[in-house]
Amino acid sequence: MNEDNAQLTTQDSAISETDSKGGRPTKYEPETVDRLLAALADGLTQKQACAASGISESTLSGWRKCHPELEPRLAQAREAARQKGLKALQSAGDKDWRAWEAWLKYAYAADYRRDTSVNVNASATVQQGVVISEEKRRELQEKLRRLQDQTGALPDKA
Repeated sequence: MNEDNAQLTTQDSAISETDSKGGRPTKYEPETVDRLLAALADGLTQKQACAASGISESTLSGWRKCHPELEPRLAQAREAARQKGLKALQSAGDKDWRAWEAWLKYAYAADYRRDTSVNVNASATVQQGVVISEEKRRELQEKLRRLQDQTGALPDKA
């Protein structure tokens, strides 16, 4: 564990194995929590930090519900990783201006991020009725007249 993470893991916590409801023993122990916090502070994602600590994400979700005192420590570990990343970008900026650009985008997102959203408006009209050629129309009218003649029906005035 590196020195940046030491303060995260040396805090006294009220971790205990009381309130057991049977079933599998809890993994909520100081060592497991310390590994989780150190992994988050090193910049791992929540999923990766859980795997590195030997727990599942659903286990962490349960811990968050049962141990609300864990939440500020998780936030502190994520903030430590963010600070570490920003410092690294700043340091890299001495050699490459793109690192400073990245730092500005992350540190001042509202001012330096480009709007990458794409707005698309589309409309369509639907023609009602049936579209047929003039030749086909005449053919159908002729068939209609023949049927009307056979049945004795009155012709339409179309």
